[in-house]
Amino acid sequence: MSLNIQHLQFRYKPMVPLIENLSLKIETGQIVALTGISGCGKSTLIQLLLGTLKPLKGEITFNHITFSNDHLFLIPQVRGIGVVFQDYALFPHLNVRQNVGFGLKAKASLKQIEIDRWLKIFSLGDVAFSFPHQLSGGQMQRVAIARALAPQPSLLLMDEPFSNLDAKLAYRIRQDLKPLFKQLKMTVLLVTHHREDALDIADQIIDFSSLNQ
Repeated sequence: MSLNIQHLQFRYKPMVPLIENLSLKIETGQIVALTGISGCGKSTLIQLLLGTLKPLKGEITFNHITFSNDHLFLIPQVRGIGVVFQDYALFPHLNVRQNVGFGLKAKASLKQIEIDRWLKIFSLGDVAFSFPHQLSGGQMQRVAIARALAPQPSLLLMDEPFSNLDAKLAYRIRQDLKPLFKQLKMTVLLVTHHREDALDIADQIIDFSSLNQ
């Protein structure tokens, strides 16, 4: 079981290549960091994996399920992927508890236990009933990561997840996350242009330009 990307192509403009013949394989439970300059297509790859963008050509499969190829395209809702964005993407009308529990499918009593677990892991108990506009940037990012991890997806995508955190907090969260990913046997693709993120958390670091050719 693994994430397989074969000969992927995508262009925003017909005559301007962005992703051309990209192939990548990530084994189950592996944490891979993609690095490279801004604008090289790393975040676009995240959107293609999520299904919010449709590739021109190529195939994406995960755990023997085809997400997209030249004849098939699964919508984002059925792909079951966790994602953390740079800009948090929290639900403004939900408090911290409700945001963290949004993707959980357990019965009500078990759901509350799971929410409490993730609030404790990310030190969010003191702001459990606060709304996003009442939180600091670091708190919002921790909520976003907790929400993505709570359903324990098999595949997690992270797009510059630590860029809005101060250096000390980012380091602590990175140190906490790697053993958690390993415990959950989660396959992780981290997109970043911060080498510290990649060095602290990834099993393998890949320069995006070496794939996209």
